[in-house]
Order: sequence, then structure tokens, then C-alpha cells
Amino acid sequence: MHRIWLMILGACAGGGTTSSISTTDPAPVSEPDPCEAVPAAWTQSEPFPESREGGAMVAAGEQLYVLGGFSGTTLTDGVWVRGVDGAWRDGPSLPVARQHMGAVAVADRIYVLGGDDGTARDEVWSLDVTAPDDGWRAETPLRRATTFSAFAVIEGAVWMFGGQDTDGPSDRIFRAEVDEDGALTWERRSSLPSPLVGAGVAVTGTHVVLAGGGRSLARAETDTWSAPLTAEGIGPWSEGPALPAGVMLAAVASAGDVVTVAGGFSGTDSSDQTVQLVNGVWEVRAALPGSRFSTMFSVLERRLEVAGGWEGAFESVRSEAWSTPLCFDAR
Repeated sequence: MHRIWLMILGACAGGGTTSSISTTDPAPVSEPDPCEAVPAAWTQSEPFPESREGGAMVAAGEQLYVLGGFSGTTLTDGVWVRGVDGAWRDGPSLPVARQHMGAVAVADRIYVLGGDDGTARDEVWSLDVTAPDDGWRAETPLRRATTFSAFAVIEGAVWMFGGQDTDGPSDRIFRAEVDEDGALTWERRSSLPSPLVGAGVAVTGTHVVLAGGGRSLARAETDTWSAPLTAEGIGPWSEGPALPAGVMLAAVASAGDVVTVAGGFSGTDSSDQTVQLVNGVWEVRAALPGSRFSTMFSVLERRLEVAGGWEGAFESVRSEAWSTPLCFDAR
């Protein structure tokens, strides 16, 4: 909870004297804390300008970027940007149409990684958000063409976990160092305990957590895995508490040591369930206003932002957008 301390200092001149008013014990004034209500509710955001699923969303500065995706009929290279006013506007289009890719932000650059256009791809591009008119720059490709991977930034480096590559479901982990110019240098790291496709990743203060996904896209699992953050990156993996229900392609995020999983695909239908991992236990929170999977999602100013996605069992692609506060502690 943020606190604002108010100090009143004044002076007036007249008759050769000076008076002052001061406070020696100011009373704290608290900002409203959205986490005071349990479960924290979802609120409607400005709808996305078009129906879209399978794209990527990333926050950079005070803006949200939605990149690529599928409209239900067409794969797109379109980019939309939501500014501080909450309105969406056109951004610089991707070099090619893509879906199921990763997107991360490092310093002033956002990166779009892998994904597919019907076939898994290895291309990586970046955009300097301080000079968007310069357009997208090609970066060092992924070591393997991969889609449905999980990506995270840990200590300024980009990490890639699992996914579906040209050999099928993958257990591979890769790490990319980011140099001063924003260029990437990839290296192979350790492996996941098993192949994992369509999982979500969250980085807490002490661990990397992978939630949901499946051994293939045919079946969603309840598995969670965590690995401690170390000086070398991440340590060995250990199995965590099972999700209440198996989901893949869910929105996964963290604040402090609390991990949130929202929506996802059960293997037969979409889900509206929102759960939070608090002190080693999954707790049910306010449900998404609609069942969704393969949404675009990111974290901006302590809120999980979710947009678009599939409704039902591939029934329709949606454009609604919602957000919910991410709470740092167990309330």
C-alpha cells in the first residue's frame, strides 16, 4: 500500500513579523487499495478494436502493445497500442503475420519471438519503443523454430521454456543475453522435467514458476513446476501444487510471490476460472467475466490485462478486454 505524506509550510509578511504554520505529526493519506476486496474483481477495459486470439501482449513504459494473432479467419501482422488515455491506436506492423509467439520488453525494446504461421518459426524482431517510426529490426533467431513457448525476462536476459518445435513437444530451455544495443545471443540451458506446450510462466521474487500447459496440445495438465533464482540464472526444478483443473494457453502472471492463472483451455472447452497461488495453496478468485483461452495478456501497473481470445471450444474469437489487480500478499 502506498502512502502519501502531506506537509503544509507557509509564511506571510506584514508589520515586520513572519508567521509559519507547520505540522509535526502529519496524518497518512492512503490511496485506495484494490486488493482490500477478496476476491479482487475484474473490470471492463476499452474493448480491443477487433476480434483476435493467439497474439502477444507486452507492456512497455505506460503503454500496452498487442502484436499479431488470428481474427478467426485471417492471420495478421497488425499491431495495436493502448496509451495512458486507454484508447487503442495503430502501431508499426510486424514484418510478417504471426500467432502463438512470445513477446517481452527489455529496456526500451520489445521483442517478438518465434510463433507460427501454420508452421513453427524461429524469427525474432525488436522495436525501439522510443523510436517506433524506425520500425522492426531483425534479431538473432531462436536456436530452434518453436511455437507455444513460454518466455520471461530474468535479470535482464530473455528465457524461453518448452513449446512445440519441429521435433514435437519440447523440454528445451534457452537463454539470450541482451547487449547494450539490444542484440540477443542465445545459448542452450538445462531442460524441463518433461516436454511442455502452452504453459504460462511467472517470475516471483525467488522462483520461476511454470503453470498449466500439456505434454502436447491434446491434453491440458494440472502440473506446476518451480525453480529457484540463482546467481547463474535458475536452479533445479521441483514439482509444485497441482492446479485445481488442467488448463493450457491461460493468462499467467505474478506480483511479489503470488502467481495468478486466469482462463485457459481444458482440452475440451474454455475456462473462466481465476486462481492464485498463495503460500503454496491455489485459491479461487473472481472468475473472468467470460470463458476464454489463447488471450493476449500482460501486466501493467500491478494489473493483469487480458484481451481477446477464443470463447468456448473454438466457437468464436472475441474482442473484450478486462483487468484485475495483482495482490502481493495473501488477503
